[in-house]
Amino acid sequence: ALPLGQLPILEIDGHKIPQTVAICRYLATLVKLNGDDARENLRIDVTVDTLLDLQKKLHDFAYEKDEEKKKTMEQVVLNETVPFFLKRFNERAGENGGFLAIKRISWADIFFICVYEGMTNMLKKDMLADYPNLVKAKNNILAVPTLREWIKNRPEVKMFTYDLRNDL
Repeated sequence: ALPLGQLPILEIDGHKIPQTVAICRYLATLVKLNGDDARENLRIDVTVDTLLDLQKKLHDFAYEKDEEKKKTMEQVVLNETVPFFLKRFNERAGENGGFLAIKRISWADIFFICVYEGMTNMLKKDMLADYPNLVKAKNNILAVPTLREWIKNRPEVKMFTYDLRNDL
């Protein structure tokens, strides 16, 4: 049984732990992809929460069933919503040397690459062209050998037209 009736879950010592962000935060602590102090962890959390805000808006658009409403939403998403968020992430990545939350890789950067892949699939276009610091952030993540290896060998997602493997 699933504790909240949904995935993902992480099982630890027979206990099923729900909630994506809680799982990510816990695993990041184990592998030292969290911050060095409370302030860095706050910056990571703000970045992840903001990525979730963007992801929610993208999902609202992508899964809208009313085609007329979806056409209107598409223009807002492409011309207002995504640029609003990406501009701010780009500024932050510029301040942090190509990382989104702090001046080194954190789990927020890995979360970003996941949101980026989903966004590219939902919008059917790469939105990073005008954001060089985000391109650098993407490349910083894709340069990590263990992450490259996992991406290269992970199961294929049939519904995706864009796959991070394209950028390896």
